[in-house]
Amino acid sequence: MEKIKSGNRAKKNAPVPEIQGQFILPDQESDNQPNSRWVRFVLKVKSVIPPYIFFMASLYVVQMLIFQVFRFVFFYSNYDKIDPASFKYLELVLYFGFRFDTIVTCSILLVPFVILTIDYFFEWNRRWIYRLIKIYLRVLLILTFLICSADIPFFSFFNTRLTTSAFLWKDNSGDVVRFILSDSSKYPYLIFLLLASMTAVLMLWRLQGRLFNENQNLIPHPLTKKLKIAGFFSLLLVVGLRGGLSTNPLTIRHLTYTNHYFINQLSWNPVISFFDSFNTFPITYLDQQVAIKNAGRYLGGEPGYRSPIARKVGFSSPPLHSNVILVMMESMSGVKMGRYGNNKNLTPNLDALASGGLSFSNVYSAGIHTCNGIYGTLFSFPSLMAEHPMNNLNSTHQKFSGLYQTLSQNNYQSLFICTNDENFDNMGYFVKNNGCQYVYGMKDYPKDKIVNTWGPADETLFEFSIDKINRLYENKTPFFATLVTITAHEPYTLPSSTIFKSHYANKIDRAYEYADWSIGRFMDDCRRQPWFNNTIFVFIGDHGVNSNTSYEIPLSFHHTPLIIYSPALIGEPATIEKIGIQTDVFPTIMGLLRIPYVNNTFGIDLLREQRPCAYFSHDDKLGCINEDYFLIVDKSGKRSIYQYGINDNVDYIGEKKHLADSMQTYAMSMMQTAQWMLLNKLAGPQLKNYVPGRSDFSIR
Repeated sequence: MEKIKSGNRAKKNAPVPEIQGQFILPDQESDNQPNSRWVRFVLKVKSVIPPYIFFMASLYVVQMLIFQVFRFVFFYSNYDKIDPASFKYLELVLYFGFRFDTIVTCSILLVPFVILTIDYFFEWNRRWIYRLIKIYLRVLLILTFLICSADIPFFSFFNTRLTTSAFLWKDNSGDVVRFILSDSSKYPYLIFLLLASMTAVLMLWRLQGRLFNENQNLIPHPLTKKLKIAGFFSLLLVVGLRGGLSTNPLTIRHLTYTNHYFINQLSWNPVISFFDSFNTFPITYLDQQVAIKNAGRYLGGEPGYRSPIARKVGFSSPPLHSNVILVMMESMSGVKMGRYGNNKNLTPNLDALASGGLSFSNVYSAGIHTCNGIYGTLFSFPSLMAEHPMNNLNSTHQKFSGLYQTLSQNNYQSLFICTNDENFDNMGYFVKNNGCQYVYGMKDYPKDKIVNTWGPADETLFEFSIDKINRLYENKTPFFATLVTITAHEPYTLPSSTIFKSHYANKIDRAYEYADWSIGRFMDDCRRQPWFNNTIFVFIGDHGVNSNTSYEIPLSFHHTPLIIYSPALIGEPATIEKIGIQTDVFPTIMGLLRIPYVNNTFGIDLLREQRPCAYFSHDDKLGCINEDYFLIVDKSGKRSIYQYGINDNVDYIGEKKHLADSMQTYAMSMMQTAQWMLLNKLAGPQLKNYVPGRSDFSIR
């Protein structure tokens, strides 16, 4: 007993451990301390480097690991898009990915580093400083997780890293959330996201706790030592913010180290792409007056109208005044049709309609969203990059020329039928504001027919439409009906009551087969109606799908069938190879109807006119395509041009600069003029503004 007491007294009276630099080192002979070279090395380093630097370094490692985990998930979820020949570049992916991730991580650490460095010099050691840093880092960590998580499904659908175009549906966020939660296939991913987020937050919490506790044991360093330490790590931070020691900072322009688009994108950090997308696409390639005159010349604009592109269109034959039914098919890309090489026989009915009518084989969508398709097809205006065409101040506060306005002036009745909430994408307001008489959406269907967040399936849409069209027919005046399908959209839900039998287990193939079956069933019903022989049917996709990923813009996302079918009104079936855009649907229909009108749109009659190339928006990129070459321009001005006909992914911009200049001049003249007309409220009908002998295109 006496021995134990004397031992306790010895420990109590033990000498105070030696102070080394900033930290109190434990006694080397302490029974509670492991005696190893590694521990002694760590303690020695800690005696030299302040704890906040250890905290920054630890947080850097954690954040870099998080980015690598998300890069692996991104790689795995898009594995089917990878060209096997590109695997040899995976080392470069890791190299550039490490550099881009370092830029983001150092950007996150910049503010706490500056604050803690100042604290290190002035020795405030204030609790509120650490609390603010904790809040700052937790918010940024959560934001980083959200961006990285949203980026993976975003890329799978749009073939581009996350951008602010995700906010196009901010006014319909409830519908979007319900859509995400309605798809059970997304649950494992959501669970992974939740667990990974909780793990990362707990790790950050622990690191922050250690920072606060260790800072209580700070022993002041001499000023010269502080300056050396702060200067060295400040230099490291600057190098990290630049992405390395190269002469120029690392930017998106460095993402061209291979000819494989996906491999290049795999290196990219979604946080950079997201915040970079806040810088809008500058539609200022040309002098504004030059662009306006170009557009007027390309489209045949006539003097005497306030609009530079307005021109009067007349016909030598009398008008038909036939009915028109326009079917906008959800996500119907050319790659899904047997006519364009798909061997799964998913679209036998559409293929038959194309063979029996007018089939336009080189038509492209105005954008990659349904709102782009509706805007371009019904109103013949191009969608500007990264802008919602039907939900912005310039477009919602003016009238547009187009099918509804022009046909209503010729005593046509009109209706618009979709399956989802007609307020989604501001569809209902926009079409009504521009001349549509009747709008129907989800609220108008029986509740037992609703199959998912987007409303009823296609067969219900068509059954509903036949009834509404028959009511219009009873009024003995011609009608124009727009029907917007949905089943080929995620989550690809088929009604449980359908008699349709699929040949495929894959839900996407099954949905496309069902969508085509519904069209065939609809056409069978139409053939039994008294108005069938006097009706022109138009079928076009609202946009395509992300399938062919050889280029920065997948052509499969824009190449869409355009089929015009009317056995009694149109002569021999024909295939038209001319390059066209959705904006050409309106003038082409008017040409078939032979109704004189003033065309104040960017569309042309594909049966009578021709354009040198098609152009379209891919959110933050501009695409322009002719018979042989495909030009892509991003918002930084970087251009690539590919020989798409042979699926060549070699960039010919050096050899084809003159061609690229010509194509970009054509496309940007149209885009700039469209933007100018919207700003000056000149998109509407021009008959009332006609002043003989006067031309007024001046910028106001």
